Amino acid sequence: MRSDHQSHLPKYGFHKASGQARVLLSGREVYLGVHGSAESHEKYDRLIAEYLASGRDVTRMPSIGTRDSYTITDLVCAFRDHAEEYYVKDGKPTRTLANIRYACRRLRKLYGSLPVDDFRPGCLRAVRETWIDDGNNVRTVNYKTQWIKHVFRWGVEHELVEPSTFSWATRS
Repeated sequence: MRSDHQSHLPKYGFHKASGQARVLLSGREVYLGVHGSAESHEKYDRLIAEYLASGRDVTRMPSIGTRDSYTITDLVCAFRDHAEEYYVKDGKPTRTLANIRYACRRLRKLYGSLPVDDFRPGCLRAVRETWIDDGNNVRTVNYKTQWIKHVFRWGVEHELVEPSTFSWATRS
């Protein structure tokens, strides 16, 4: 007979900051797309079926075991969750959190659906150009760029991004 813990299925959830649906599988957060959409429910059903078929081992799941399906949006949302806990002083979010959101907003807009391991220096250059076109000065553009590099560095540390993908960001 199964205990309540064993029969519990991970819930279809809502990530307020991004508006995405998400599910927590063995401590690993997986983003499913726009919350409430047919696509997100379909992806949730598929992931739960794979999760149960793998014996609740996310490393053996076809969709999770590889990084191929992990997008820039997934990376940014995972980093944002970390940042919301880390960049807090006296129980309140610091200004740094707003700066991170501002830097990542354009990245998600332009490359949100791109797999993280397909992000190249030319992609970062394109993001930088849009900031320049918006009238940002060099200091602001460089500051935002450093935050994007920080997100990728954090992704490598948490095994969400291949180290070879990140090598371009270590040059400057």
